[in-house]
Amino acid sequence: PLQTKAKSPPTPIYKGEVVFILHAMLSPAASAGDIEDIRLTVRLQACNQGLCLKPADMVIEMPMVVSSPPRK
Repeated sequence: PLQTKAKSPPTPIYKGEVVFILHAMLSPAASAGDIEDIRLTVRLQACNQGLCLKPADMVIEMPMVVSSPPRK
């Protein structure tokens, strides 16, 4: 990521498409084939060379299919 010129703390700036990897732990009761709903709240702020919009929260919801039992 790029960094802002602010002295503290540095803020990462991402351009274009960005992929974040999230590790999650499922319930020990989850079984292969189960569908678990995941809900994430992401805080973001859109900027260009001249200004930034105020920060906003985006809620992302998605189903996840359990492909194997969780590790114990």
